[in-house]
Amino acid sequence: MDDLIPRRNPRAKARWMNAILFISSGGSIGPASGAGEVEGAPLTYQQIQNENYINYENLCNRCGSCCGAHDGDLCSNLVKELDNKYYCKIYNNRLGLQKTQSGRVFTCVDIRNVIKFAEAPPTCVYK
Repeated sequence: MDDLIPRRNPRAKARWMNAILFISSGGSIGPASGAGEVEGAPLTYQQIQNENYINYENLCNRCGSCCGAHDGDLCSNLVKELDNKYYCKIYNNRLGLQKTQSGRVFTCVDIRNVIKFAEAPPTCVYK
């Protein structure tokens, strides 16, 4: 995971690490509760970022490719449901060290960070 952290810009590195810690600790990334919002008021930058994140997450077709479902050694937290879609048991806390079903240790990272440096799995809609 360290190879994905920006090295040249300390502020970018700090923002990246804070985002990972926030999301992996179960931080809310959804829209605000609505308190204090005025109808018709322009959205704040944070609200736009939250909406973009939610829309991006909703693109996922739950193929499980990014979690090893098609290479034979899937993440131990991945569950295949009756609808043949895969779900992570610890999705909000998935980032960081995890184990595959065979016991191999790996670092789970956000798919957006993976596809910046490598090709997305063939069934992935994030290509």
